[in-house]
Amino acid sequence: PAKARIITQRWLAVTGILIFCLALSAAFLTTDHLNAYSRMGVNSEDASAKITGDEDDQIEVVHISTAKPEQEVTTSNESVLSEIDQISDVQAAEDVQGLLASETKPESAEKKDIQPEDETPIVAQVIEKKVIEKTNAFPTVEKLKKEFNTFRGYNGNGVSFHRNIPVSWDVETGENVMWKVDLPLGGFNSPILWEDKLFLSGANENQRVIYCYDSNSGRLIWEKPVTGIPGSPVKAPKTTDDTGLAAPSITTDGTKVFAIFGTGDIIALNMKGEQLWAKNLGVPDNHYGHSSSLIMHENHLFVQYDTGKGGLVMALDVNSGKEVWKTQRDVSISWASPILALIDNKWQLILSSEPLVAGYDVTSGEELWQFDCMLGEVGPSPTYSNGLVIATNEYAKLIAFEPGAEPKVAWEDDEYLPEVSSPVVSDGLLFIATTYGVFACYDVHTGNKYWEMEFDNGFYASPLVADGKVYAADMEGIMHIITVAREHESVADIEMGESVVASPAFKDGRIYIRTKEKLYCIGE
Repeated sequence: PAKARIITQRWLAVTGILIFCLALSAAFLTTDHLNAYSRMGVNSEDASAKITGDEDDQIEVVHISTAKPEQEVTTSNESVLSEIDQISDVQAAEDVQGLLASETKPESAEKKDIQPEDETPIVAQVIEKKVIEKTNAFPTVEKLKKEFNTFRGYNGNGVSFHRNIPVSWDVETGENVMWKVDLPLGGFNSPILWEDKLFLSGANENQRVIYCYDSNSGRLIWEKPVTGIPGSPVKAPKTTDDTGLAAPSITTDGTKVFAIFGTGDIIALNMKGEQLWAKNLGVPDNHYGHSSSLIMHENHLFVQYDTGKGGLVMALDVNSGKEVWKTQRDVSISWASPILALIDNKWQLILSSEPLVAGYDVTSGEELWQFDCMLGEVGPSPTYSNGLVIATNEYAKLIAFEPGAEPKVAWEDDEYLPEVSSPVVSDGLLFIATTYGVFACYDVHTGNKYWEMEFDNGFYASPLVADGKVYAADMEGIMHIITVAREHESVADIEMGESVVASPAFKDGRIYIRTKEKLYCIGE
């Protein structure tokens, strides 16, 4: 037994030595995979999942950044911000948006076609905001005076600020006629201008169309048929021959164009003639036809809608056509157009109808004052000058008053009263033209009549003042040019060859005249 115990102990020792040797060999032969992966840049947390493959496998780690460093982005867009600040009031928004898109596209997306999580960096948002503010900004007073954007020009008051207006031309020989075009459809609205574009409209029982001409060449740039407006009557309302369905003049702010027709359809277009919005205001209850022209201020488009169903003035959002405010008026039908006036540093919208001449806050539509002084079917628009509102109508009176809660009459007269043509004031002188052919000049402060002239034909077109002269076309198509002065001085009487009932439009060195069937550009 002792011998057997010794043999057993020897085998146990040998076995222990063998196990130790094997363990030592295994230690040298074992690879530290965790340490290997750490040397390749993989965190232990990322390696917590089971990994297969041998130690020579190559693992590429790609780091994706969602944006450039702030300083780099800012620097790359400094030039864009600067260029946007230099953009003119009338530059097309799509051109600016193209600049924005090209300059703010993420570099990573160009190189690796990788879409970042935020596709609109903060700087890009700032640029976009600048673009919107710039392209939607209402033109400055200086810009509006440079253009001719509404009926009777700046604020609808009939005074042009343009110079070198022609006083001599001949439509038969073509002397000083830069161009003329035949108009496809008739209409009594007056042309309006913005830079190199001229706008007017035409209509008959079956068509309503807006036209845009190149004011330099007479080329038709585009025409826009007005169709498919919800609520528009299937059959056009009846109108008289001297009013029709296209009597109201168009207006524009240089980025959008607005027109209204005797059907109650009102529409907004961009400068390319593409429709932005349109709606029907309800067919006007009007036995002659709707003729009140549109006018706008900042983001409001104003509509005088005095019909047989009641008086109404409203403001529409220029971008959407949505109603901003609406004010009911206790008046009869009116064919006059609204004007704008800055009174006590506050813009007001002034309207004339029977029996009221009234002023409204352009922002809220609140009636600020009213004056009961009109009678009959009011056609002439009011005017504002030297702190006085001047209103008139045939079978009523010619009256000048200070507007306010208690209007103060400066003077009134009833000798010569226009039926359609609106009064105009320049250099303290008031001019009126009647349908029975009398043209008269008054002192706007006192009502003293300086002179009067009687012509063979009556006036529908409103007289306008430009470059120190009054331009007044009678219904037979004779353009009477008279010096703005206390003594009558005729400059010229020029035949247009056909009837004229629309008022002219002006730009430096030119006058634009719509006759019954043609459109003329006169310039030396």
